[in-house]
Amino acid sequence: MVRSIHEAFGSGCERIGHRHSSSQDAILDAMDHLEVLSEKVATLRAEIVQLHELSQQYRRQPQPNAQAHYAHGQRQERLLEIQQELTQIARLGGRLRSVEQMKEQHRSRSYLVKKAS
Repeated sequence: MVRSIHEAFGSGCERIGHRHSSSQDAILDAMDHLEVLSEKVATLRAEIVQLHELSQQYRRQPQPNAQAHYAHGQRQERLLEIQQELTQIARLGGRLRSVEQMKEQHRSRSYLVKKAS
C-alpha cells in the first residue's frame, strides 16, 4: 500500500525557492501534494474518457474480431486499475486534509494560549 504522495507519484512535487518557516513549509508541501493529486485525477479522468470512447466504438462493431475483444478486455482491466488509483488518491487526499486540519487546530490553540498569557 502506498504510504505517501512521494511513493505514489514520485518526488516531482518538490519545491524550489527560498526557505520558509517550518509551518509555512508544511502548508506549501500540503498544497504541492494536493496539486499533484489534482493533476493526477485530471489525467485519469482524461484517460477514462478515452477508454469510454474506445469502448463505445467496440460496442458499435457488428462482429468484433479477436484483436478487438482482447483490446476491450485490456480497457476493462485498465479501468479497474484506474479505480484502484482513484481510491488511493482519495485516501492520500483525506490524510493530507486531516493533517492540515490538525495543524490548523494546533495553531489556533497556540494562538489562544499566547494571547491569554
